[in-house]
Amino acid sequence: MKNKILQIIAIVFIAAFTLGFLSGAVTEYSLAKNKIVEEVYRVKKGDTLMDICIEYRKRDCRNPYILEYMDEIRRINPDINSNLKVGDEIKIQYKERKND
Repeated sequence: MKNKILQIIAIVFIAAFTLGFLSGAVTEYSLAKNKIVEEVYRVKKGDTLMDICIEYRKRDCRNPYILEYMDEIRRINPDINSNLKVGDEIKIQYKERKND
């Protein structure tokens, strides 16, 4: 009887591990199908860098933390600072969500 219980526990463990592995593979596959989009955003009156980051982060399938996203935008646009001026152009990159 003890052997049967151990076999059942082993089977359940292996099944749970396999399902976890497969779900990770499916997530990686679905992320790979999404393409990187590059856009240029023109600053409007009242815009802040945080507001722009929040808006574009919603489109990004990676869903990075907002501060990481802000750092990425600053890396892409080294001349950008927190004092945006109307008409400034900001390059934005995000991994587009696909709705399959």
